[in-house]
Amino acid sequence: MSRDVQAEEYFGAPFSLSTQTAKATQRVLIRATASKPLSRSAEGEAALHVVARWAPSDPSSPERPWFRVSLHEDTPFPPMGDPVVLGNPGEPVVLEAGTSLFGECLVDGACEWPLAVDFEVQGNVAPGVVEVEWSVTAQAHVVDTDDLPKAFAVEISEP
Repeated sequence: MSRDVQAEEYFGAPFSLSTQTAKATQRVLIRATASKPLSRSAEGEAALHVVARWAPSDPSSPERPWFRVSLHEDTPFPPMGDPVVLGNPGEPVVLEAGTSLFGECLVDGACEWPLAVDFEVQGNVAPGVVEVEWSVTAQAHVVDTDDLPKAFAVEISEP
């Protein structure tokens, strides 16, 4: 396989998720391109980095919800990561998730992997919101060759 090519980190728009709403999904598209068509597959990995901060409606409340994230192919029954109990109000908690980029994706102009980013906060605790900052990184390589195709690039964007 060729060496990995890293995409520029994609920063999603920060948002808040309330314990009443409980779930949110964002979508990203990872795309590998080359300057001319190839008859080879590309594969790689993607990683999600999240910073979550608990903002309770009543700051004196000791209750803190769990929060979890997942990065995956857009499927009807997505896997979810392990829940992590959020810290004290305003305290950042870091969560990470990852997925492999596989499939019958030939680099013949462009190779695309649509991914879903799921966020979930425990809904049956004290009212409040989770302030979420998130980003995605990705890298890909061409399979069955040591040579990196000319102008091979990996990008992350919104679909």
